[in-house]
Amino acid sequence: MENTYVDPICGMTVSPETAARHLEHNGEHHYFCSTGCLERYKTQAATPTASASGFVGIGRDALTLDEMRTDSEGTHLDPVCTMLVKPSTAAATHQHNGDTYYFCAVGCRDKFAAAPDKYLGPQEPSDQPLDVEYTCPMHPEIVQIGPGSCPICGMALEPKEISLDDKPDPEFVDMKRRFWISAILTLPVFALAMAEMLPNFHNFISPQVSIWIQFILATPVVLWGGKPFFERGIGSVRNLSPNMFTLIGIGTGAALLYSFAALFVPQIFPAAMRDAHTGLI
Repeated sequence: MENTYVDPICGMTVSPETAARHLEHNGEHHYFCSTGCLERYKTQAATPTASASGFVGIGRDALTLDEMRTDSEGTHLDPVCTMLVKPSTAAATHQHNGDTYYFCAVGCRDKFAAAPDKYLGPQEPSDQPLDVEYTCPMHPEIVQIGPGSCPICGMALEPKEISLDDKPDPEFVDMKRRFWISAILTLPVFALAMAEMLPNFHNFISPQVSIWIQFILATPVVLWGGKPFFERGIGSVRNLSPNMFTLIGIGTGAALLYSFAALFVPQIFPAAMRDAHTGLI
């Protein structure tokens, strides 16, 4: 496995090949996930609170709740992003329960002001640590921090290191929920479509009522149930890398548009086709 480094500001794992910036300090090489982390490192490296090694960024898990607010030298910790902030250079401040909190950015201050207990209360470990590297099983050259989908084939990324913790796959949980809800909505659509082949069925339910019921039930199945497929299909077009999600998106999207046209503007179709679809529109 290639050498990796920890961004000394945000704590993310960074490889030299994908690092946004690099800096040599006190004889050591440091790699950063962004230019912002590099600039903040330069600012903090000269402060009395900077460690001899230059590791001045501290992750939330490394601190106690009391240490999260301030250190003995008067440098405060942004409770949202956990960056070290000096009162003289803080971008924003906020008063809460008689205490003053300092923030590296106005955005952090706004998040804290909206829900201070979220950042001051006990922090539960995340099921998806932000510093875990994920890669594509089909394209190992694709590496990123955190889960996502491969920009080449659209497959879900997997952690590079196998964990012994038996945690549920968030993608599987999400797709399972979409499947069962979509299946419940699809069953009436299937029943109505098949029942149209029965004699005298339309004596009980008119074609117009039947098609509108199908439209109301099928639309969320396609747009919500199939949302992950459409998102990856659109991503494949943006990345100029057609894959199976491109085909799924084009095929399902074309069928949906055709159904909309048949329902709302049937007059655009030739008379023979309208007669053939009398039972559907």
